Amino acid sequence: LSGGLTFFALCFLGSISTMLSNFIAEILDTLFGTGEIPDAIAGALPQNGSLGTYIVLIVSVAVIAPICEELIFRRLLLQPLRKHGDGFAIVATSLIFGFTHGNFDQLPYAFTVGLMLGLLAVNSNSVLPSMVLHTLNNLLVTLGSYSVSILGENEITIGLENGIGIGPVSYTHL
Repeated sequence: LSGGLTFFALCFLGSISTMLSNFIAEILDTLFGTGEIPDAIAGALPQNGSLGTYIVLIVSVAVIAPICEELIFRRLLLQPLRKHGDGFAIVATSLIFGFTHGNFDQLPYAFTVGLMLGLLAVNSNSVLPSMVLHTLNNLLVTLGSYSVSILGENEITIGLENGIGIGPVSYTHL
């Protein structure tokens, strides 16, 4: 029961961070004319690519990247910082995680996801649970982007973009 409630709480926090992220992006665009930051996954998806090309993309984004990121952020960075307190370690590594995603659209979302994954790693005293959740999130995000590229933008794919994973499908938020 506790694990299920935690998962839904993480989904809720991810949705809140998505709304905050979109709000901040709109403010930045209004104030500074930053324009829309392109969706990294949409740009990476091959145009009229073969299924094999999509599989390589899915494996690299949904399996390899989250495993590497969890080893770096939750194992190599978070664990040594815990000597300064768990809260400090989680917030510090989450900020770094957010900034390394490279744009204003992703920062609030990646920071929030980093907090959740950091809490999970600290509470379990292992990076394995955060690896599994991060991999599941990225898999759902990537499959959602793939479905949009195949089916085009419609009510179903827009629902997929905004309703799966810890947050939205667009990698401008992950």
